[in-house]
Amino acid sequence: MSINWETTKAWIWRVLQGTGLLAVAAAVAYWYFAAVPVREHRVETGEVVAEVDTDESDSRLELLHKNVKKYGTVFNTVSAGTVLNGVLRRKSS
Repeated sequence: MSINWETTKAWIWRVLQGTGLLAVAAAVAYWYFAAVPVREHRVETGEVVAEVDTDESDSRLELLHKNVKKYGTVFNTVSAGTVLNGVLRRKSS
């Protein structure tokens, strides 16, 4: 009896591919359905201090501080549920 090795290799390859696919599917299902403990984390207040090394006037620094509060990513993201206090000051020499 002669064994066709090309057919045997192809069959073994298909089994291995199917096993790999099943392993990936099992991992995804485990990840998706696994119980994840959820704890609530909340930042209630925050203090931001920014030091700027500049020769600009105090009025320009105030304008910068106002613009950071109005358009800054951190302020816009966190400020909805958090009380943020911030200071922008000139870096001391």
